[in-house]
Amino acid sequence: MANAKKSLQDILHSLDQGGMVPIIRRTMFGALLLTLTLLYLFVQFRGLSSPTAMDQAQIARQLAQGKGFSTLYIRPLAIWQLEQAGKNVPKDDFPDFSQSPLGPLLNAIPLKIVESSWKLTPTDLVYIGDRMIAGTAILVFFLSVWLWYLVGLRLFDKLVATLGCAIVLLTDLMWQFSLSGLPQMLLLLLLALASWLTLKAIEKRNELVPSLVFLFAAGATFGLMVLTHGATFWIFTAWLVFVLVYFHPRGIAGLVALAALLLVTLPWLARNYSVCRNPLGLAGYELVAPVNTAESGYLRSLNSAPPLANIHPFNRLKNAVFTQSEKIFPFLGMNIVAVAFFIALLHRFKSPATAAFRWCILLMWLGAFVGMGLCGVGDIVSSNQFHV
Repeated sequence: MANAKKSLQDILHSLDQGGMVPIIRRTMFGALLLTLTLLYLFVQFRGLSSPTAMDQAQIARQLAQGKGFSTLYIRPLAIWQLEQAGKNVPKDDFPDFSQSPLGPLLNAIPLKIVESSWKLTPTDLVYIGDRMIAGTAILVFFLSVWLWYLVGLRLFDKLVATLGCAIVLLTDLMWQFSLSGLPQMLLLLLLALASWLTLKAIEKRNELVPSLVFLFAAGATFGLMVLTHGATFWIFTAWLVFVLVYFHPRGIAGLVALAALLLVTLPWLARNYSVCRNPLGLAGYELVAPVNTAESGYLRSLNSAPPLANIHPFNRLKNAVFTQSEKIFPFLGMNIVAVAFFIALLHRFKSPATAAFRWCILLMWLGAFVGMGLCGVGDIVSSNQFHV
Protein backbone atom coordinates (compact mmCIF):
# COMPACT_ATOMS: atom_id res chain seq x y z
CA MET A 1 0.00 0.00 0.00
CA ALA A 2 2.83 2.36 0.90
CA ASN A 3 4.64 1.53 -2.34
CA ALA A 4 1.49 2.26 -4.34
CA LYS A 5 1.07 5.59 -2.54
CA LYS A 6 4.70 6.51 -3.22
CA SER A 7 4.33 5.51 -6.87
CA LEU A 8 1.25 7.73 -7.18
CA GLN A 9 3.12 10.63 -5.57
CA ASP A 10 5.99 10.15 -8.03
CA ILE A 11 3.58 10.24 -10.96
CA LEU A 12 1.87 13.39 -9.67
CA HIS A 13 5.25 15.04 -9.04
CA SER A 14 6.34 14.11 -12.57
CA LEU A 15 3.17 15.60 -13.99
CA ASP A 16 3.56 18.77 -11.93
CA GLN A 17 7.28 19.47 -12.17
CA GLY A 18 9.04 16.59 -13.86
CA GLY A 19 9.80 15.50 -17.42
CA MET A 20 6.16 14.90 -18.28
CA VAL A 21 5.33 18.61 -18.34
CA PRO A 22 6.92 19.36 -21.75
CA ILE A 23 5.30 16.24 -23.22
CA ILE A 24 1.86 17.25 -21.94
CA ARG A 25 2.27 20.80 -23.22
CA ARG A 26 3.36 19.62 -26.67
CA THR A 27 0.52 17.11 -26.81
CA MET A 28 -2.03 19.76 -25.89
CA PHE A 29 -0.62 22.22 -28.42
CA GLY A 30 -0.53 19.52 -31.09
CA ALA A 31 -4.17 18.67 -30.34
CA LEU A 32 -5.05 22.36 -30.63
CA LEU A 33 -3.33 22.62 -34.03
CA LEU A 34 -5.05 19.46 -35.24
CA THR A 35 -8.41 20.82 -34.14
CA LEU A 36 -7.77 24.15 -35.88
CA THR A 37 -6.68 22.34 -39.05
CA LEU A 38 -9.81 20.21 -39.14
CA LEU A 39 -12.07 23.19 -38.44
CA TYR A 40 -10.51 25.41 -41.09
CA LEU A 41 -10.10 22.71 -43.73
CA PHE A 42 -13.38 20.83 -43.33
CA VAL A 43 -15.77 23.37 -41.79
CA GLN A 44 -14.74 26.87 -42.90
CA PHE A 45 -13.23 26.02 -46.29
CA ARG A 46 -15.68 26.43 -49.18
CA GLY A 47 -13.31 26.16 -52.11
CA LEU A 48 -10.94 28.54 -53.87
CA SER A 49 -12.40 31.99 -54.51
CA SER A 50 -9.45 34.16 -55.59
CA PRO A 51 -9.14 34.54 -59.40
CA THR A 52 -5.35 34.20 -59.14
CA ALA A 53 -5.64 31.06 -57.01
CA MET A 54 -8.13 29.47 -59.41
CA ASP A 55 -5.92 30.36 -62.38
CA GLN A 56 -2.87 28.79 -60.75
CA ALA A 57 -4.94 25.75 -59.78
CA GLN A 58 -6.01 25.06 -63.36
CA ILE A 59 -2.39 25.43 -64.51
CA ALA A 60 -1.41 22.95 -61.80
CA ARG A 61 -4.05 20.57 -63.14
CA GLN A 62 -2.56 20.89 -66.62
CA LEU A 63 0.84 20.07 -65.15
CA ALA A 64 -0.57 17.06 -63.32
CA GLN A 65 -1.97 15.83 -66.64
CA GLY A 66 1.47 16.08 -68.23
CA LYS A 67 0.55 19.06 -70.44
CA GLY A 68 3.29 21.33 -69.13
CA PHE A 69 2.83 24.99 -68.23
CA SER A 70 -0.30 25.45 -70.30
CA THR A 71 -3.58 27.18 -69.50
CA LEU A 72 -7.29 26.95 -70.25
CA TYR A 73 -7.69 30.64 -69.37
CA ILE A 74 -6.69 32.33 -72.62
CA ARG A 75 -6.30 36.08 -72.26
CA PRO A 76 -6.83 38.21 -75.40
CA LEU A 77 -3.60 40.10 -74.71
CA ALA A 78 -1.73 36.78 -74.64
CA ILE A 79 -3.02 36.04 -78.15
CA TRP A 80 -1.90 39.51 -79.25
CA GLN A 81 1.54 38.97 -77.74
CA LEU A 82 1.99 35.65 -79.54
CA GLU A 83 0.95 37.23 -82.83
CA GLN A 84 3.36 40.15 -82.29
CA ALA A 85 6.13 37.63 -81.66
CA GLY A 86 5.32 35.85 -84.92
CA LYS A 87 4.19 32.71 -83.13
CA ASN A 88 1.31 30.45 -84.04
CA VAL A 89 -1.67 30.64 -81.70
CA PRO A 90 -2.23 27.04 -80.56
CA LYS A 91 -5.73 25.62 -80.40
CA ASP A 92 -4.80 23.21 -77.61
CA ASP A 93 -2.38 23.46 -74.67
CA PHE A 94 -2.09 27.25 -74.86
CA PRO A 95 1.22 28.14 -73.15
CA ASP A 96 0.92 30.09 -69.92
CA PHE A 97 3.19 33.08 -69.51
CA SER A 98 1.11 35.04 -67.03
CA GLN A 99 1.48 33.23 -63.69
CA SER A 100 4.71 32.51 -61.81
CA PRO A 101 5.62 28.81 -62.08
CA LEU A 102 6.49 27.60 -58.59
CA GLY A 103 3.00 27.81 -57.05
CA PRO A 104 1.31 25.72 -59.77
CA LEU A 105 4.24 23.30 -59.72
CA LEU A 106 3.74 22.69 -55.99
CA ASN A 107 -0.04 22.38 -56.35
CA ALA A 108 0.35 19.84 -59.13
CA ILE A 109 1.67 17.31 -56.59
CA PRO A 110 -1.49 16.98 -54.44
CA LEU A 111 -3.69 17.21 -57.55
CA LYS A 112 -1.82 14.29 -59.10
CA ILE A 113 -2.43 12.24 -55.95
CA VAL A 114 -6.22 12.59 -56.30
CA GLU A 115 -6.32 12.51 -60.11
CA SER A 116 -8.81 9.63 -60.09
CA SER A 117 -11.27 11.80 -58.10
CA TRP A 118 -11.11 14.95 -60.22
CA LYS A 119 -14.63 14.59 -61.55
CA LEU A 120 -17.04 16.62 -59.44
CA THR A 121 -20.14 14.68 -58.33
CA PRO A 122 -23.53 16.10 -57.23
CA THR A 123 -22.74 15.19 -53.62
CA ASP A 124 -19.43 17.09 -53.53
CA LEU A 125 -19.86 20.35 -51.63
CA VAL A 126 -16.18 21.24 -52.09
CA TYR A 127 -14.01 20.15 -54.99
CA ILE A 128 -11.42 17.66 -53.74
CA GLY A 129 -8.65 19.35 -55.74
CA ASP A 130 -9.31 22.65 -53.96
CA ARG A 131 -9.20 20.93 -50.58
CA MET A 132 -5.93 19.17 -51.43
CA ILE A 133 -4.36 22.48 -52.46
CA ALA A 134 -5.50 24.11 -49.20
CA GLY A 135 -4.28 21.15 -47.15
CA THR A 136 -0.86 21.34 -48.82
CA ALA A 137 -0.68 25.06 -48.04
CA ILE A 138 -1.41 24.31 -44.37
CA LEU A 139 1.46 21.80 -44.28
CA VAL A 140 3.75 24.40 -45.87
CA PHE A 141 2.53 26.91 -43.27
CA PHE A 142 3.50 24.54 -40.44
CA LEU A 143 6.91 23.92 -42.01
CA SER A 144 7.53 27.65 -42.40
CA VAL A 145 6.65 28.27 -38.73
CA TRP A 146 9.17 25.59 -37.74
CA LEU A 147 11.84 27.37 -39.79
CA TRP A 148 10.91 30.70 -38.22
CA TYR A 149 11.24 28.99 -34.84
CA LEU A 150 14.84 28.10 -35.75
CA VAL A 151 15.42 31.71 -36.79
CA GLY A 152 13.95 32.87 -33.47
CA LEU A 153 16.27 30.55 -31.55
CA ARG A 154 19.30 32.11 -33.24
CA LEU A 155 18.04 35.65 -32.66
CA PHE A 156 16.63 35.36 -29.14
CA ASP A 157 15.93 32.36 -26.91
CA LYS A 158 13.60 29.38 -26.75
CA LEU A 159 10.85 31.20 -24.84
CA VAL A 160 10.65 34.15 -27.24
CA ALA A 161 10.85 31.88 -30.29
CA THR A 162 8.11 29.62 -28.96
CA LEU A 163 5.82 32.49 -27.99
CA GLY A 164 6.26 34.26 -31.32
CA CYS A 165 5.57 31.13 -33.38
CA ALA A 166 2.57 30.21 -31.22
CA ILE A 167 1.02 33.62 -31.88
CA VAL A 168 1.66 33.23 -35.62
CA LEU A 169 0.00 29.80 -35.58
CA LEU A 170 -3.05 31.30 -33.90
CA THR A 171 -3.32 34.24 -36.32
CA ASP A 172 -6.49 33.89 -38.38
CA LEU A 173 -5.08 35.73 -41.40
CA MET A 174 -2.37 33.09 -41.82
CA TRP A 175 -5.04 30.41 -41.96
CA GLN A 176 -7.08 32.46 -44.43
CA PHE A 177 -4.08 32.64 -46.75
CA SER A 178 -3.54 28.89 -46.32
CA LEU A 179 -7.11 28.28 -47.50
CA SER A 180 -6.94 30.86 -50.29
CA GLY A 181 -4.84 28.82 -52.72
CA LEU A 182 -2.51 31.81 -53.12
CA PRO A 183 1.26 31.19 -52.91
CA GLN A 184 1.81 33.28 -49.75
CA MET A 185 2.51 30.25 -47.54
CA LEU A 186 5.19 29.06 -49.95
CA LEU A 187 6.64 32.58 -49.91
CA LEU A 188 6.59 32.50 -46.10
CA LEU A 189 8.54 29.24 -46.13
CA LEU A 190 11.12 30.51 -48.62
CA LEU A 191 11.52 33.80 -46.74
CA ALA A 192 12.12 31.87 -43.52
CA LEU A 193 14.79 29.78 -45.25
CA ALA A 194 16.43 32.87 -46.76
CA SER A 195 16.40 34.55 -43.34
CA TRP A 196 18.00 31.55 -41.66
CA LEU A 197 20.71 31.43 -44.34
CA THR A 198 21.29 35.17 -43.98
CA LEU A 199 21.70 34.77 -40.23
CA LYS A 200 24.28 32.03 -40.79
CA ALA A 201 26.13 34.34 -43.18
CA ILE A 202 26.06 37.14 -40.58
CA GLU A 203 27.52 34.77 -37.98
CA LYS A 204 30.28 33.81 -40.47
CA ARG A 205 30.85 37.38 -41.58
CA ASN A 206 34.57 37.30 -40.80
CA GLU A 207 35.07 34.04 -42.73
CA LEU A 208 34.98 34.82 -46.45
CA VAL A 209 34.20 31.44 -48.02
CA PRO A 210 31.52 30.23 -45.53
CA SER A 211 29.73 33.59 -45.60
CA LEU A 212 29.71 33.63 -49.41
CA VAL A 213 28.33 30.07 -49.48
CA PHE A 214 25.43 31.05 -47.23
CA LEU A 215 24.81 34.24 -49.24
CA PHE A 216 24.77 32.23 -52.45
CA ALA A 217 22.23 29.82 -50.95
CA ALA A 218 20.13 32.75 -49.70
CA GLY A 219 20.26 34.39 -53.14
CA ALA A 220 19.11 31.14 -54.75
CA THR A 221 16.24 30.97 -52.25
CA PHE A 222 15.21 34.49 -53.21
CA GLY A 223 15.29 33.27 -56.80
CA LEU A 224 12.70 30.66 -55.86
CA MET A 225 10.64 33.43 -54.26
CA VAL A 226 10.73 35.41 -57.50
CA LEU A 227 9.55 32.29 -59.34
CA THR A 228 6.68 32.11 -56.84
CA HIS A 229 5.67 35.77 -57.18
CA GLY A 230 7.55 38.20 -59.40
CA ALA A 231 6.92 41.19 -57.13
CA THR A 232 9.17 39.64 -54.47
CA PHE A 233 12.08 40.83 -56.60
CA TRP A 234 11.72 44.07 -54.66
CA ILE A 235 12.23 42.18 -51.41
CA PHE A 236 15.39 40.66 -52.88
CA THR A 237 16.57 44.11 -54.00
CA ALA A 238 16.20 45.46 -50.47
CA TRP A 239 17.99 42.40 -49.06
CA LEU A 240 20.78 42.92 -51.59
CA VAL A 241 21.25 46.47 -50.29
CA PHE A 242 21.80 45.02 -46.82
CA VAL A 243 24.31 42.51 -48.21
CA LEU A 244 26.25 45.23 -50.02
CA VAL A 245 26.42 47.40 -46.90
CA TYR A 246 27.07 44.76 -44.26
CA PHE A 247 29.35 42.16 -45.87
CA HIS A 248 32.93 42.55 -47.04
CA PRO A 249 34.21 42.63 -49.69
CA ARG A 250 30.99 44.35 -50.73
CA GLY A 251 31.24 43.85 -54.46
CA ILE A 252 31.95 40.13 -54.23
CA ALA A 253 29.20 39.48 -51.68
CA GLY A 254 26.62 41.30 -53.79
CA LEU A 255 27.69 39.64 -57.04
CA VAL A 256 27.56 36.17 -55.50
CA ALA A 257 24.03 36.75 -54.21
CA LEU A 258 22.87 38.25 -57.51
CA ALA A 259 24.46 35.43 -59.51
CA ALA A 260 22.57 32.88 -57.43
CA LEU A 261 19.24 34.60 -58.10
CA LEU A 262 19.95 34.81 -61.84
CA LEU A 263 21.01 31.17 -61.95
CA VAL A 264 17.60 30.16 -60.60
CA THR A 265 15.39 32.59 -62.53
CA LEU A 266 17.06 32.81 -65.96
CA PRO A 267 15.78 29.41 -67.22
CA TRP A 268 12.18 30.52 -66.70
CA LEU A 269 12.82 33.94 -68.23
CA ALA A 270 14.44 32.22 -71.23
CA ARG A 271 11.41 29.92 -71.54
CA ASN A 272 9.06 32.91 -71.58
CA TYR A 273 11.20 34.64 -74.18
CA SER A 274 11.15 31.52 -76.33
CA VAL A 275 7.36 31.30 -76.06
CA CYS A 276 6.30 34.95 -76.51
CA ARG A 277 9.48 37.02 -77.01
CA ASN A 278 9.02 38.67 -73.62
CA PRO A 279 10.98 37.26 -70.65
CA LEU A 280 8.39 38.62 -68.21
CA GLY A 281 5.43 37.25 -70.14
CA LEU A 282 2.31 39.18 -69.20
CA ALA A 283 3.49 39.89 -65.66
CA GLY A 284 5.07 43.24 -66.51
CA TYR A 285 1.78 44.73 -67.67
CA GLU A 286 0.58 44.82 -64.07
CA LEU A 287 2.96 47.76 -63.59
CA VAL A 288 1.45 49.59 -66.56
CA ALA A 289 -2.22 49.13 -65.71
CA PRO A 290 -3.98 51.52 -63.31
CA VAL A 291 -3.60 50.58 -59.64
CA ASN A 292 -6.13 48.04 -58.36
CA THR A 293 -7.62 47.59 -61.85
CA ALA A 294 -9.17 44.18 -62.45
CA GLU A 295 -7.00 41.95 -64.60
CA SER A 296 -9.70 41.73 -67.27
CA GLY A 297 -9.52 45.48 -67.65
CA TYR A 298 -6.04 45.54 -69.16
CA LEU A 299 -5.71 42.04 -70.65
CA ARG A 300 -8.79 42.12 -72.88
CA SER A 301 -7.18 43.95 -75.78
CA LEU A 302 -6.45 42.04 -78.99
CA ASN A 303 -4.92 45.12 -80.59
CA SER A 304 -2.22 46.47 -78.28
CA ALA A 305 -0.63 46.32 -74.86
CA PRO A 306 -1.13 49.03 -72.22
CA PRO A 307 1.21 51.95 -73.11
CA LEU A 308 4.38 52.41 -71.09
CA ALA A 309 3.33 56.03 -70.53
CA ASN A 310 0.82 54.69 -68.01
CA ILE A 311 3.62 53.89 -65.58
CA HIS A 312 3.53 56.47 -62.78
CA PRO A 313 5.70 54.92 -60.05
CA PHE A 314 5.59 57.90 -57.70
CA ASN A 315 1.81 58.16 -57.90
CA ARG A 316 1.55 54.43 -57.26
CA LEU A 317 3.81 54.62 -54.23
CA LYS A 318 1.94 57.67 -52.91
CA ASN A 319 -1.35 55.82 -53.20
CA ALA A 320 0.25 52.80 -51.55
CA VAL A 321 1.30 54.87 -48.54
CA PHE A 322 -2.30 55.93 -47.91
CA THR A 323 -3.88 52.57 -48.72
CA GLN A 324 -1.48 50.44 -46.70
CA SER A 325 -1.24 52.89 -43.80
CA GLU A 326 -5.01 52.83 -43.32
CA LYS A 327 -5.07 49.03 -43.22
CA ILE A 328 -1.63 48.25 -41.80
CA PHE A 329 -2.85 46.45 -38.68
CA PRO A 330 -5.31 44.22 -40.60
CA PHE A 331 -2.61 43.66 -43.24
CA LEU A 332 -0.37 42.38 -40.43
CA GLY A 333 -3.12 40.00 -39.33
CA MET A 334 -3.89 41.97 -36.16
CA ASN A 335 -0.67 40.37 -34.90
CA ILE A 336 1.00 42.05 -31.93
CA VAL A 337 4.29 40.27 -32.68
CA ALA A 338 4.54 42.08 -36.02
CA VAL A 339 3.79 45.41 -34.37
CA ALA A 340 6.32 44.69 -31.62
CA PHE A 341 9.03 44.35 -34.28
CA PHE A 342 8.84 48.07 -35.08
CA ILE A 343 9.15 48.91 -31.39
CA ALA A 344 12.10 46.52 -31.08
CA LEU A 345 14.02 48.55 -33.66
CA LEU A 346 14.75 51.02 -30.85
CA HIS A 347 16.16 48.34 -28.54
CA ARG A 348 19.90 47.80 -28.12
CA PHE A 349 20.50 44.09 -28.61
CA LYS A 350 23.55 42.46 -27.06
CA SER A 351 23.86 39.94 -29.90
CA PRO A 352 25.62 41.48 -32.94
CA ALA A 353 23.73 39.12 -35.25
CA THR A 354 20.35 40.18 -33.84
CA ALA A 355 21.29 43.86 -33.97
CA ALA A 356 22.29 43.55 -37.64
CA PHE A 357 19.45 41.30 -38.73
CA ARG A 358 16.71 43.68 -37.55
CA TRP A 359 17.84 46.16 -40.21
CA CYS A 360 17.80 43.40 -42.79
CA ILE A 361 14.18 42.59 -41.87
CA LEU A 362 13.24 46.28 -41.98
CA LEU A 363 14.78 46.70 -45.43
CA MET A 364 12.98 43.61 -46.74
CA TRP A 365 9.69 44.92 -45.38
CA LEU A 366 10.29 48.25 -47.13
CA GLY A 367 11.08 46.33 -50.31
CA ALA A 368 7.80 44.45 -49.95
CA PHE A 369 6.04 47.78 -49.41
CA VAL A 370 7.47 49.12 -52.67
CA GLY A 371 6.54 45.94 -54.55
CA MET A 372 2.98 46.07 -53.25
CA GLY A 373 2.77 49.77 -54.07
CA LEU A 374 3.87 49.29 -57.68
CA CYS A 375 1.72 46.21 -58.31
CA GLY A 376 -1.26 47.35 -56.24
CA VAL A 377 -2.82 45.64 -53.26
CA GLY A 378 -6.48 45.89 -52.34
CA ASP A 379 -8.06 43.23 -50.16
CA ILE A 380 -6.49 41.89 -46.98
CA VAL A 381 -6.29 38.43 -48.56
CA SER A 382 -5.01 39.07 -52.08
CA SER A 383 -2.22 37.89 -54.34
CA ASN A 384 -0.04 41.00 -53.88
CA GLN A 385 -0.33 41.15 -50.08
CA PHE A 386 3.13 40.52 -48.57
CA HIS A 387 2.74 42.04 -45.10
CA VAL A 388 1.95 38.59 -43.68
